[in-house]
Amino acid sequence: MERTKLAAQRWRLILFAGAGIISAVLLWDVLRAIGMQVLAASILMLLALPLCRHLEKRLPGGVAAALSLAMLLVGAVLALMLLIPPVAGQVRALTEALPLLMQNLQGYLAQFTGWLEGRGVDFSAIRDGVFGRITEAAGGLVTRAMGMATSLLGNLSKVLLSPLMAFYLLRDRRKIASGLTLI
Repeated sequence: MERTKLAAQRWRLILFAGAGIISAVLLWDVLRAIGMQVLAASILMLLALPLCRHLEKRLPGGVAAALSLAMLLVGAVLALMLLIPPVAGQVRALTEALPLLMQNLQGYLAQFTGWLEGRGVDFSAIRDGVFGRITEAAGGLVTRAMGMATSLLGNLSKVLLSPLMAFYLLRDRRKIASGLTLI
């Protein structure tokens, strides 16, 4: 009798483990997104923790957590506001200078081709191919940069959940730690 119970328990364990593995494989994208949210929230919490500890000496835990995260996020926004205009100016300057750079490159390539043809090497077919590939790569670079910017804006909603999770991690960190010690 006991042998059949052990066999049944073993089969249940195998069945549940298999179902867990299949579920994890099928829900991989969801689990990865949740893991990234928890990681981002943990990083925010760790950055805001020293200020939160200092504020908790004078304020309740929830208020201290909210204020420390707000100060951290305001600092991040200010840093972005200082960084975005110079980077945008550099991107704009690059896109404006790209046609001139391509013309200069084509001129240098023409001079090099003339030098090679003066020595008896026919380089015109190779030159056209190289110039076409360089032009294609430059166009692809701009397209990829725009795609990355669009993707960044699309993932903004996911980024907005991290501070909320970080708030609860800051506010309830002692309860979380005591719960982890029970495991």
